[in-house]
Amino acid sequence: MIGTENEILRKEVEQLKAEIAGMKSILSKHGLLEDVEEKVTIHPKLTDLERKISKVLMDFQITSNLKGYRYLKNAITMAFSKSEVTNTTTVMYPEIADKYDTTPTRVERAIRHAIEKSWNNSSHQDFDLFDKKPTNSQFIAMISERLWLDLEDDESA
Repeated sequence: MIGTENEILRKEVEQLKAEIAGMKSILSKHGLLEDVEEKVTIHPKLTDLERKISKVLMDFQITSNLKGYRYLKNAITMAFSKSEVTNTTTVMYPEIADKYDTTPTRVERAIRHAIEKSWNNSSHQDFDLFDKKPTNSQFIAMISERLWLDLEDDESA
């Protein structure tokens, strides 16, 4: 399983590198590359964030063979970068669906399925916060908040 997850991550990294190269090419043609590179900063812990998200999802027994796994990774990253979970159905799901060439309904269903499997198979202490299975938005918000707290702990140490 870990080998498969690493392979998926490598493919995602290569895809992102190709997208960045394409964007740089377009910006360079229009003489805008230098302007953008000066103004855009990437969060220095991005790769660390991706690793932490993967670890948290694995702690919840959400495995990389589920479609909901990669959709959740994207949703959590979006929530983390925006510091809040807003408009899950109207903003997040359509953006993720576009990225993976699917529909927002399928994204929602795959995330719900992953959370249900986790709820039924995991005894994770964070689930003790809920009387019943958390909604997609609640789960995404919980993981995002947990990551923010971990980041603050790392920076204060």
